[in-house]
Order: sequence, then C-alpha cells, then structure tokens
Amino acid sequence: MLSQHFRNAGWMLSSLIGLALSACSASPEAPEEYEELMSFIFENMEAEEEVLVAGLDNLGTWVKNPENLGKTLSGFLLNEGLTENAVDSLDDEDRKGTGLNGMSFAVKSPHHVSDLTKTLAWPQFEIALPHLESYERTFIPEDVDPACLALRECTFLEAETRVRADWGGLGIMETRERIQFRIIDTDGGPVLLHRTWMIEKAKLDNSLFDVTISESFKITVNMLSSGAAGAQLPKGVSKTTGSLNGGGQNAMEQLQNTLCGEGTLRIEARWMDANFSALSDEDALDISMGTAKKDATNLDTFMSERFEEVTPSSPLIYGETTGCDNNETDGADVEPPVVVEEPLEGLAPCPGTESPCEVTQPESFGESALFTSIAVSASSDSDHGFNVDPEQGEDDCAPKDACSDGVDNSLNFLGSIANTGLSNAIADGNLALMAEWSAGEGEEGMVHLYTGTPVSSECSWGDELCEFTPDITSWDCDCSLLAALPGIKTGGSLEAGGDSSSFVLQIPIEGAMLAVPIQRARLKATLTGVGLEFEAGLMGGAVRIDELTTALTEFPLDPIGPLPKSSVIQIIETLPADVDTDDDGVDDALSIGIQIQGTPVTLNWDLHTNAE
Repeated sequence: MLSQHFRNAGWMLSSLIGLALSACSASPEAPEEYEELMSFIFENMEAEEEVLVAGLDNLGTWVKNPENLGKTLSGFLLNEGLTENAVDSLDDEDRKGTGLNGMSFAVKSPHHVSDLTKTLAWPQFEIALPHLESYERTFIPEDVDPACLALRECTFLEAETRVRADWGGLGIMETRERIQFRIIDTDGGPVLLHRTWMIEKAKLDNSLFDVTISESFKITVNMLSSGAAGAQLPKGVSKTTGSLNGGGQNAMEQLQNTLCGEGTLRIEARWMDANFSALSDEDALDISMGTAKKDATNLDTFMSERFEEVTPSSPLIYGETTGCDNNETDGADVEPPVVVEEPLEGLAPCPGTESPCEVTQPESFGESALFTSIAVSASSDSDHGFNVDPEQGEDDCAPKDACSDGVDNSLNFLGSIANTGLSNAIADGNLALMAEWSAGEGEEGMVHLYTGTPVSSECSWGDELCEFTPDITSWDCDCSLLAALPGIKTGGSLEAGGDSSSFVLQIPIEGAMLAVPIQRARLKATLTGVGLEFEAGLMGGAVRIDELTTALTEFPLDPIGPLPKSSVIQIIETLPADVDTDDDGVDDALSIGIQIQGTPVTLNWDLHTNAE
C-alpha cells in the first residue's frame, strides 16, 4: 500500500500526470469502479466511440487517485469476471464469462501511443519479441494492409495469432487467439485499445503442474501519460508498491517515471478459466503477470534500440524519458535500489578472513576449456540428464511421466529463470567457467572446475586460443579445489564425477549471483577437436531443497527473473524430491541436468603474478 503521505498528495498527481482523455461528460452507462470499467471497455471494443470515451474518461479519473495508481502498478487479482454479454458478443462460440480467474496491472512505456501502435501492427512484429519460440499472425481479411492503423487510414484492425512461449513455471504454452486493435481519438491524444481472446484451449508442455487453461480474455488500454519536467516531489512521497517494466527499479524511480516522464501508461486486465492444480491462483497469476511484464519490457527495449526497422519508417516521437528532479524536502527515508556494479566472482573461500591459506601457483595446467554455453536442460533423456541415483534402477526417473531410462532432471524449471542470465553473462564476458583435465595414470585423471579472468580483454575466444587465470575463489579454505571430479578421458569422450563429487553453479541474474550447490556431481562430453573442445556436453547432479531455498531467500533481488521470489520458492518446495543425498532413506534433493559447450583455452598464473 502507499504511504499515508502519498495518499494525501492527490493534488500533485493530478497536476503532473496528463492522461490523454476527452473532457466530455461521462455516459451514464459507463461504470466508475475499476473491475466493472475494464469489463465495460472489453465488452464495448466495437461500440460507438462516445460509449468508449465515457469508459476511458472514468478510467482516467480512477487512475488519477494515487492509491489506485500504486495498486495498479503493483498488479492485483480481480474478484469479478466478465459478463456473459461481454463474451457472447465475441463470436458464435459458447463461452464462459463468469467465475473466471483475473489479474490486472499497469506498466509505463517511454514511447508514444502512436509509436506503439505502429510497432504492434507491424507485419514483422515477431522480430520485436525474439524470446518467443514462435509467433504467427494472419490479418483479417488477408489483403488488409496493417499499416493502415499507423497511417490512420483505418481505426480498427483484426487478426488471428498462434504463439508458443515460455510462461515460467506454467510451462511452454501454445495459444491461438483472435486479436483486435482500435484507435480512439480524444482531446488529449490517441488511445490504443488491444483486445484478445482464445479461440482454442491452450496447449502446455513441460509444465510442473497439471494446468489447464480453457478460456482467456484480455484488454489493454494504452493512454498517453506526460508530466512536467523539473517538477519536485513533495515531502513524504517516497514509498509506493509498484513494478514498472517488469520490476527491478527503485520505488521512487518508478513513481517519478510515471508522474513526470513522457510516455504511455499501459493498463491491462486479463481473465482466465483455468485450473492451476497445486499452484495457488495468486502464485499462478503472479507468474502470468511476470511474463506479461517481461514481454512489455522486451518490446520497449526493441523500440528504443531498433525502431528504425519498423515500417512505415518514421522517427520516434519521444526520445529518452525526461523525469522530475528528485528534490524531496527533508525526511524522506528511501532505501537505495539493489545494484551490483560488477559481476560477483564466486563464493568467498572463508568469509571473514582475508587469506585463509596461501594458494600457490600449480606446477602446470593441463588441457582446458572455457564453457561457451551453459543452459539448464528442459528434457529428461540421456542427452539432457543423468541417472543421478543409479542404485534405484532405470525405472526410477524424474520428473514422473516425462522421463525415461532412469534419467533425472526434476529441476528443469530452473531454466526459465537461469538460462537467459547464463547466456548473456557468457556472451558479455562476465562469467568464465572453465574445466581442466589433470591427467593421472593411463586414462584416469581429474576434472578441475574454475571461475577465471581473461589475461587479455582483447582476446576473442571464438576466433583464437585465449589465456585465462583462475580466480582464487576456486579454492577452499584449506587450499583444496572446490570442484575436483575424478574421471576418465578416452579418445573422443570425457566422463567425470560421482556420488562424492560436488560443485557450485553460479547463476547470474540481473547483476547478482545465485549460488546453486550441486551434489552427486557428474560431467560428460564428446570431444570434437584439439584438447577439451566439445559441442555436446552435460553437467548435473542433485540440489538439496533446503540449500536451494536458503540461497533463494538470501538472494538480494526480487523478482527472480520473470517470477516473484515467493513464487519461485513455492514452486521449488512443491516439486517432489527425487534424490536421497544423505542416505537416510528420505529423498531430500532435486535432480538437475545442464547442457554445456566448450572451446579450448590455456590457463596460467599471469594475473596473480602481475598483482604481486
């Protein structure tokens, strides 16, 4: 909830947020309460313009209330469904409108409604959302030129879509929907309405739960929100719940951006006929909300960086958002946002001590590889996971009903949180995980895992053999390596690890590191070239549930990836444990498989020597 000071500052909000709505009097048919209003706008998408203007006018009045605005920016569950009239008018299908699960939220885009309209109606719109697995859209009729909406040669546009996308813990969802766009001109500027509904039951793959979604309806209202640059926030306006552009900003920044920055306030309501199984409605809708906010963030990023590709060509109406001066008068107690300036190197060997032991230069390093790809596997077969508990036999695998041959990978859900951060950190040079083969007798030896730093920042590991120096944090308090896996290297294959092996996987998430301890660690790779080069490799093992939930609880950021931290923890605690790590007869851990690729590098001690 908003602070009491902020609830009393409605006059300031009304003066700063210029919602682009007509000043005409409200129609008596238009309700005033939020849930009824959003249902009204959904139902009247194709009604006479003055009917919609009346509803939009009331919506503008509602969000001008500071408590209402803060609530909408945070997102909340809807208590009421749509009316039967609202869904019966969509098409000839018999649809359910009452008794639906619902959610609503708002985000602030820095872009003008007209630029959003052009991008959303762009025939190559799928380019703007590359994170989607697939996106197909067919306009109705097929010969319509969708540019007519941006050019104002039409005010209504309709299409059908088929989309396949990752919805976090809900799984990979494939939907087929009817979508509509409508431009409503008001005295203050255009408002873009975006209505969708499902025309087929959603199909879900890799869901952690028995989820069914039979109906889904959505309305998004895009209205201009511009303020006065240079304005000052008054005393006490320092705290609000809120989540703009998917979260991760300080509450004060969010409020300032909404009040004072040019751009578009995008208000969305969604209703679903769904069964979320063991997951609570609130957590399931939180996941849906997080995914929708992430889509909005990705769209804004694309427009900021690549809008020149959108046709018909035109410059952005708004450039960088101009905020207010943050000159609160005395007494504002504002917590600073969590910002990690540099990627964390790894776990400290011995917290509280500067040098627990003197790590000395190894006599030599063996063949080594830099991991150029690390991704939590989505499947449970021999190419994506291990039989972590072979003593249970090949009939024991995880997750149940989605595995075979004893292969275990019950923590595949973690990929929806971890894989983007891992990929970006490797590409940006912020995460360097390396494996070294230390040869012993015959084909036996040890695989040592290090985090490290490139000796030269100019070296491109994709084109040349680069040099890296292992970080001191790769060693423990007693100067033993934290990750040393006994193994066998024979010709074109490498296998290492076992029930007594372990390592810690560091997962970068928005600048901070989530440390995931992995027991019963295993590694295998098919070698393809000189040294340890491999295109198909696999790491894995078991993650104790108590250790993972502790790491998540202590993680400094919330949300974690696309999901609220509480939802991630609940999902982890809901998953059935499938590995017994302490041999007490009770499963206490979740199995995990991690796909890897590696390119040859050389290891040396240069950076430590130069530092001395």
